[in-house]
Amino acid sequence: MQELLRRVKAELGRDAVILHTQRTRKGGLLGVGAKTRYEVLAATDLNTATTLADQQPRRPIRPEADSPPAHEATVSEIQELKREIQNLRASLGLAVKGQETGPLAALLSVGVDATVAQRMLGDAVPASRDELVKLVAAVFTPAGPVLSGDGRQVVALVGPTGVGKTTTIAKIAAVAKLDHKAKVALITSDTYRIGAVEQLRTYCQILRLPLEVALSPDEMAAAVQTHRDKDLILIDTVGRGQKHSLHLSELGAVLRAAEPTQTHLVLAASSDRYVMMDVVEKFGMLNPDRLIFTKLDEAVRPGEIVNVAADTGMPVSYITDGQKVPEDLHLADPAVLAERIVGEYNA
Repeated sequence: MQELLRRVKAELGRDAVILHTQRTRKGGLLGVGAKTRYEVLAATDLNTATTLADQQPRRPIRPEADSPPAHEATVSEIQELKREIQNLRASLGLAVKGQETGPLAALLSVGVDATVAQRMLGDAVPASRDELVKLVAAVFTPAGPVLSGDGRQVVALVGPTGVGKTTTIAKIAAVAKLDHKAKVALITSDTYRIGAVEQLRTYCQILRLPLEVALSPDEMAAAVQTHRDKDLILIDTVGRGQKHSLHLSELGAVLRAAEPTQTHLVLAASSDRYVMMDVVEKFGMLNPDRLIFTKLDEAVRPGEIVNVAADTGMPVSYITDGQKVPEDLHLADPAVLAERIVGEYNA
């Protein structure tokens, strides 16, 4: 950090401040031999912004200000920069105070946002690892299993492409049938992704469960009605990019026809908080009432899910950490989650 500040001030003068930092890996073959590259956004005032990336030349970073998408991008950038500035201030403060190994530093190192971390800790300084684990655990609210409600449950999983909705559906179905002896049916509306229906059909054949394909609101309503005798109806929806509001509206129409009793928003824990919070915001039109975090085993900064849980206040139902069905599905346990996030920290 000191070296970055030195280079920034050498380029822009003593009044320069760091607004944003980003670490990327480039080069190599399939990631092997890739080099870590640090990019820093710095400015001296609102009209001056410079990117210092290793020894790369300066380049503009803002879109043309007179286009509508540019305005949205600028607002988003400002919000992101504010959070990055808070994190940088906290990091610099730690360096100055010599607390690089304290609880706040430990949380920042695993991806917990500085504001969230400071709010969690308050004026307390955890005297032990167990105390820090308890503080992190308090951020999470467990939603309980899908069959915890009264009567038949119609459970929909929604989220962007590539987060593992179909595999998670199969895991939940397997647990419900094998462990709870529940009568289960599956419905999918995902015919866009190549092999999606076939993948789910294979799972259903193994588990001996019925599968329906519903592409319209009428078909969805009919499929739910067909299985009105089941304890649990699981709905696998087509993955939609959070930037495409029209596609989300279409998905919303199909979903409303199912009249779900639970709607789980599936997020990849390997994503950063900005991506996850953008998904939360855009998918809010589908009224999700709980979260599922997948790919925790791939998360380099597992503390990112603390930020999402803290910012949304939404309960968490399940965590997945692998492809095995159903072994890698876990009911969300705040204490277990906190243990994994805190890692090897010792007070």
